[in-house]
Amino acid sequence: MNSEYVRLNSEERNYGMKDMLQSQLAILNSLKRYREFEILRRQELTLKIALKTKVSETLQLIENLGKELPKVKVEKEEKEEEMIFTEDNKTRMTLDNELEEIRRKIERLK
Repeated sequence: MNSEYVRLNSEERNYGMKDMLQSQLAILNSLKRYREFEILRRQELTLKIALKTKVSETLQLIENLGKELPKVKVEKEEKEEEMIFTEDNKTRMTLDNELEEIRRKIERLK
């Protein structure tokens, strides 16, 4: 088995070394960012878990509070509000109809 060698001049050797070193830098920077990402991801997961527990605790407190507070009937007020909304919907007219009605009222006052 014969080995073959290729002779490189100094420019080619320097270019190759520089390219190899830049590749190593890129790999090391990628590894550094990946490790930072892993740390941030772990922090995110712990914060999500903490948030989930806080939300569930808050929901439980609200549920307990709802059980302890007395029930109040407010149906009468809601019906009045609903009546107001339905009257507003019925009396809504187009702009032209409203203008005509106002003109008629002005004529009646004269």
